[in-house]
Amino acid sequence: MRHILTLLAAATLLSSCNGPWNTEVGDEDVPLNVRVGGFIVAGTAFDTLWLDRTQPFGRAYDSSLAFIDTTRSRVRIHRLDQDQTVEYRMAPGNRRAWLVTDTSARVAWGARYRLEADLVWNASRDFPVRTEWRTSRLRAETYTPTRYDLADTLAAPVEAMCSFLADGLSEDELALIRDRPDSLLRKDGCFQMFPALSAGDLRAVAEGRPVWKLIRTGDSAYLLTDRTEVTDEVGNKVTRGFRQYAFLQRVDEKGFGGILGIQGFDPHGERVIDPVTASFLEALGRTHPDSASFYQKGNSRTTILYGKYMPDQTMFPDTLLFSAVYMINTGRTSLRFYSIDSLYAEYSRTNPDELKPEAYTNVRGGEGFFTGAGSDSIVLHMVRPKSVRGYAIDSLRIVWCEKERDRVLDDGGTWSPGDLCKGVDSTHTSDRKKGGHGPMGG
Repeated sequence: MRHILTLLAAATLLSSCNGPWNTEVGDEDVPLNVRVGGFIVAGTAFDTLWLDRTQPFGRAYDSSLAFIDTTRSRVRIHRLDQDQTVEYRMAPGNRRAWLVTDTSARVAWGARYRLEADLVWNASRDFPVRTEWRTSRLRAETYTPTRYDLADTLAAPVEAMCSFLADGLSEDELALIRDRPDSLLRKDGCFQMFPALSAGDLRAVAEGRPVWKLIRTGDSAYLLTDRTEVTDEVGNKVTRGFRQYAFLQRVDEKGFGGILGIQGFDPHGERVIDPVTASFLEALGRTHPDSASFYQKGNSRTTILYGKYMPDQTMFPDTLLFSAVYMINTGRTSLRFYSIDSLYAEYSRTNPDELKPEAYTNVRGGEGFFTGAGSDSIVLHMVRPKSVRGYAIDSLRIVWCEKERDRVLDDGGTWSPGDLCKGVDSTHTSDRKKGGHGPMGG
C-alpha cells in the first residue's frame, strides 16, 4: 500500500514536469538556469524539446514570452554513431517548446544521441521587465534500447473478468462458494469465456488468494474498487482493488534503466472512486468527491516509474506487474510503457521537487533531462460494475469550468472559455438563479 501511494504522489509531480520552475519567496540565491525536458522514443518522430528557465515567485508565468534570442541560438540533436543531425526551431505559440524542422526524421533503435543547445538567453531575475543576456552551452547524451516489446497476452486478476467478483463478494455469495461453488459457475458470462475457471479458483478468491486468467489486448475488463482485504502474490495484505495485472515484456538488458507507464483514457467516459480516494473520503466523513477537484484535464496520466531493479517484483523485468488501482476510467484504456535509459530513472529518483540542489541531471551547462526510450502498448476496454457509481467526465468538466470562470471573474478578469469550456455560461454562479452543474452539484 505504501509503495502504491508513493507512486500516485510521484505521478502528480510528473504531470507538471514542463515548468514553470518558480523560485520560492526569499530564494534570491537559487541559480538561474535553463532547464531541458527532452524525451526521444525509438521508432517515432523526434518529439518536442522543452527549454524553460527559473522564474521568480512573484512573476506571472507566460509561455508566449520568449527568453531565448533565436537569431543567436541553435538547438539540434546529433546522432553519435551515424551522420545525422536534426535541427529545432522555437514554436510560434508556446515559446518554451521547440519543434523539429524535419518531421520525417525518425529516432533509431539502439542509437546514441547528443543534444546540443547553444543559447543566448535573458537571465535577468526580473525577466521580462529587464534584460540580462547570457550565453550558455548545453550538452546532454542519451541512448535508445535495441528492443522493447510487450506480449499481446497478459494475466488479469480473475475479479476483473467476472462482474459479480468485481463488485465484491456478499455473504450469500461467500456461502455459495464454500458450500456449492459449482452453482456459481453458471452465474456469470465470464465462465463462458474462461471454461477452465474451477470451483477451486472460486474458493481461492473467497479466501482472498490471487487467481489470474490470460486475456489479450483489446479485451474488456471490469474496474476494481472493492476494499475487502485480500492476500497478494507474495503474501502481503492488500485491498482487492490493488490486484495486479501481469505483462510479459522483452527488454534490452544491457541498456535497460527502468519502466515509465502512461495511461490513456476516454475523456468522455466515466471516472470511479479508487480505493485510495475512497479511504480519504471516508476519513473526511464524505461519500462523494468535489466535482471540480475530481476532474482531470486531458486524456492521459502518468502511472508508474520503476527503476532498473524492483526488489518486491521477483520476475522483473521479464514480467511487469501493474496495479488495478490505476484503472479508474471507463472506456478505451491504452497502457503504454516506456523502457527508459538509466539517466532518466536517476533524474526522477533524485528530483522529487524542482529546486532540489542535489538533483541529478545529465544536462551539462543547465538542468533537467534528455532521455531516450523504446515503447509499446496494449489496449483494454474498462467496464464499470453495476454496483459502482460512475461520474461522467463531461459533467465534471462543466463544474471545473464554472469554478474556473468564477475565480477569474472574482479576480476582476475577463473569462475566455476556450475549447475546453466551450458552451459554458459566462455568467458568475452567484448571478444566476441556479448553481453549478454536475453529478455532485460542484
